[in-house]
Amino acid sequence: MDTGPTLGRIVKRLPFTIENPAFGKPVAELPQTAMLRRKHPGATVVELFQDAPLRQLGIAAYDGVRDVYFGDGRGANFGGSCTNRGCDLSYGTDLRFQLHLGGEARRSLIRYDLAMLPPDARVARALLLLHTEEADAKAEHRYRVVALRKRWSETAAGVMGGLNATNSPTPRSRGRLYPVGETENWEEPLYRGASDRQPEPVAALENDATGWVSADLTGAVQKWVSGEWPNHGVAIEPTGGTLAYGRHDVRLTASDYPGDPALRPRLLLVLEGAPEPVEAKVGEVRADLDAAMARAKEAGKPLLVHVLSARSLTSRSFAARLLDGSPALREFLDARAVEVRLDADRPEHAERLKAWGVRRLPASVVLSPQGERMALLEPFDFDAPFGLMRSAFEFEQLYSRAVEGPLRRATPAR
Repeated sequence: MDTGPTLGRIVKRLPFTIENPAFGKPVAELPQTAMLRRKHPGATVVELFQDAPLRQLGIAAYDGVRDVYFGDGRGANFGGSCTNRGCDLSYGTDLRFQLHLGGEARRSLIRYDLAMLPPDARVARALLLLHTEEADAKAEHRYRVVALRKRWSETAAGVMGGLNATNSPTPRSRGRLYPVGETENWEEPLYRGASDRQPEPVAALENDATGWVSADLTGAVQKWVSGEWPNHGVAIEPTGGTLAYGRHDVRLTASDYPGDPALRPRLLLVLEGAPEPVEAKVGEVRADLDAAMARAKEAGKPLLVHVLSARSLTSRSFAARLLDGSPALREFLDARAVEVRLDADRPEHAERLKAWGVRRLPASVVLSPQGERMALLEPFDFDAPFGLMRSAFEFEQLYSRAVEGPLRRATPAR
């Protein structure tokens, strides 16, 4: 008997795969890039986007883009949940595949790590290209680009601050939001304070149709590379328009967009000549795991294995800013664990890293004193069902909060 059409069976696979025949293939450069090559013969022209191969600059797959969007969030009707005292909503984790502009005064923040470039590199041209997926034809579509002077994270970058307590009204640890470090707010809401942003916009853009839109960031990028300005990226914000809560005028493709890497935001750089990339290497610590386990047993502590790669910008910043650059985090980790650092690019570690399940870098592996894997912390990826946002490896506050629980659970009972 014919019972009509039947529904297909839904199968959940982790990690999921992208049904895109172009995925995994080399991403074609944009026409704007080809034009810059013609205009600047002899220069080094590169496209920076998440997962871009940059072997000429010592990077296996570029992992230096951070982005997020958020709304004004200070109106009483915002989402039915905020009041005039302010709200700090950040869409960096829930909707990390898209960026918004306008409507609810939504703005987007984006930053490109340029630590692989030497300070004396000369930037002849720098263009930020954003792919517009959706544009409201009735909106004004006028935006300015401002350079930020304070660091921020995708997980906490909203109205009130970059690492703000309003994201967690009930601190998780001993009455403190973060085990290490304090909150870091904007001087004024929406990064309006003098210490939050450079005084003048660095670019303007209009995008009232789908497709690519560009902003010239040459001056700002040169100042970031030389060290004249701290590189905390830019904010793209509407210059006017009518506030409409719960709405947006423009939807852009974000840096982790999984469907097609070719649509991810790109920073096109024209560098004079062929600048030598900044040399980086991993300084291993207690790479003899047997000796490290013996030390852990004696101290009654778990092992905390940091797996790093000089070909990963996130690994470089994790080691430089946190593991070596934060005395407070160093004290926190030394009190709770025996640290090991391994260079993921050394062949002799490959089998061990595979057994631990390490796929993305940098990674933190928590081991019992007997060598049993108790926890694995590693960055999100487009096909990863779990992980930390990459900036968690760049902030002592976020990293200490992420690793505190696994270390506590792995500590032997006394």
